[in-house]
Amino acid sequence: MTEPSEKPAGPTSRDPAAWSACPEGELAGLSTRLRAKHRRDRQTRGLGVAAVAVLVVLAAVFWPADPVEPGGPGAGATPPYGGITCGECVEMMPEYHKHLTADADFPPRDAAAMAAHLAQCELCRDEFNDAYPGVLAAAAVTLLVASTTRRRGG
Repeated sequence: MTEPSEKPAGPTSRDPAAWSACPEGELAGLSTRLRAKHRRDRQTRGLGVAAVAVLVVLAAVFWPADPVEPGGPGAGATPPYGGITCGECVEMMPEYHKHLTADADFPPRDAAAMAAHLAQCELCRDEFNDAYPGVLAAAAVTLLVASTTRRRGG
């Protein structure tokens, strides 16, 4: 056992006489490993943010909508998800498709209503995906990439 007043020799010693020289390249190797660890940590954080964003998009697309109360407003008719009915949604699908694929002029209020309706109404979403396969998924990916790029400051 060592006495409390004695300091152990070795890497924890503050006595420079007890230190030994580092082998050639050891500090460069430590630096490289540390930079790689920091890079992995940043990538992991970025993947975590991307995963959360994908989950939010998927939840918005597949989350069941609130059921219509029997005898309440909209009973026997299609609920007005996003403030528009399914009929209005179907009528706007061609213009909304042009908006998503070619940045065509489409009123922002209508775009928000269509996005909300398609996120909540499985029937309209299926009809849109049948008419324009892959467009909604591509729009979701584009939105995800844009949001992660904005966060990075790029």
